[in-house]
Amino acid sequence: MLSVASRNCEGLPVRLLQADISQFRLPLRTDLVTCNFDTLNHLTRPCGARQMIARAAAHLRPRGKFFFDFLTPCPGFPPGRPVRLDAISRNWRLTQILEWRKPELLLAVKVILQRPGFAPRIESHVERLFQPAVVLEWLAESGLCTVCASDAEFGGSLKPPASAARIFVLAVKA
Repeated sequence: MLSVASRNCEGLPVRLLQADISQFRLPLRTDLVTCNFDTLNHLTRPCGARQMIARAAAHLRPRGKFFFDFLTPCPGFPPGRPVRLDAISRNWRLTQILEWRKPELLLAVKVILQRPGFAPRIESHVERLFQPAVVLEWLAESGLCTVCASDAEFGGSLKPPASAARIFVLAVKA
């Protein structure tokens, strides 16, 4: 990914870094940290997710903002049974097979990308689902004030609804 980013940013004043997201150290403080596409959920140990939030806060200037999204234990389908989602175009078929492992708060994900004339590309991984109250507590512990925590699909709510599958969060460093 960094090699692609490097090519895309050629000639621009961009510095690319590779690090463990729960332990990263930036050379400077910044005004904005973003963590998109449920990156937090890819940290399957709660202590890793908590550390990542603390690291993000440590790198923000005063009044700096942290914007991220995460998946909750309300995925919208029953636990223990695989759910298949398909997206199809003229040139490809994308299949996701999701299985919610409720007792462990884990989501097993298998992604299959099929294109005519190519071997299928298959990716499998596990994500941790986090309770909104726990994530908001970690933000407060890290010196971040939650400005907005909203249902990513339906929006408009200033507090995360109990049934939201994905939540967007904007937090500010005091």
